[in-house]
Amino acid sequence: MCITIIGSLNYDIVTTVKKVPQAGETIMATSFDTHIGGKGLNQTVAIAKLCKALPVRIIGHVGNDSFGKEILEALGSYNVNTNYVKVLPGEANERTGTATIIVEEGGQNRIMVTPGANQFTKYTPTELSQLFSITEDIEYVVLQNEIPDPFNIIRWLHEMKPEYPIIYNPSPFNACEVPNEIWNFIDILIVNEIEALQIIEKVLPHRYAEVNQKIKVDWQHGYTTIAFLLVQEVINKDSKGTVILTLGSRGCIYAGPGTPISYTPAVKVGRVVDTTGAGDTFLGGVVSQLVQGVSLQEAVSFATVASSLAIQKEGASSSTPAFEDVIYEQSKLR
Repeated sequence: MCITIIGSLNYDIVTTVKKVPQAGETIMATSFDTHIGGKGLNQTVAIAKLCKALPVRIIGHVGNDSFGKEILEALGSYNVNTNYVKVLPGEANERTGTATIIVEEGGQNRIMVTPGANQFTKYTPTELSQLFSITEDIEYVVLQNEIPDPFNIIRWLHEMKPEYPIIYNPSPFNACEVPNEIWNFIDILIVNEIEALQIIEKVLPHRYAEVNQKIKVDWQHGYTTIAFLLVQEVINKDSKGTVILTLGSRGCIYAGPGTPISYTPAVKVGRVVDTTGAGDTFLGGVVSQLVQGVSLQEAVSFATVASSLAIQKEGASSSTPAFEDVIYEQSKLR
């Protein structure tokens, strides 16, 4: 068994400010830093840090530049298999993808992504057959929306490798128009509160106003309704699909086979430093546990603690805690 992530690899350029400037305004920033990043990379590092028992590989593209070199070296340091990351020659449109991130002192962030080499992370059926011919083992496959066409990959996996669980994080949601049939091919759907509403608006537009009003009256009841709709009417896999809906500081709602819709509160922390890596750390925590056979409830609990540790540090992939740190923190919370 192994875990494959197909996704973006970016270089993050991070500026911290007291408050985001208005249009036309120039301000003094409080700090500047750089990190490796991209949703594909962040999720890969999170899984590798939090699941040392299974091999992890990433499939994607970087440019032939200093950013790409640093990314590959960093992934190697986490024992991630990078043999399937293609290094492009380095023309202007083939440079390593970048993300410009502005972080306010309260931890809220704004992110602007330049795809660069990530725009080439798309594959023909023949190429996919080659990428997934290396093992007879079951592979868990993780995808997001920072690559051009994740849907072609999901469709191919559903048809050619139906035994492979597909984990889909449709973020950023507006990056792609998701064909409606794709939702039925997803085994584990992980979304935040904004993405969940966007899915309802697109797939079940007749229910959008209703759930939006429910959220305004009682947010937990409203998002529980959304989770129910995502399970029953969106992924609709004869009760075999799993939905995990993250709510930031309010916690998480989830449901899956044998697990009724449930709620786990967030772990309270003293000071939020940077929320950039919270979602990807959470996903890494969930995946790292589910592939090892733990229950959905236990996986969500583990991921919630991991995410709470991540937001107390700066950076995205660099903020993800080690497995041992999460276990220690869990022992303190019991």
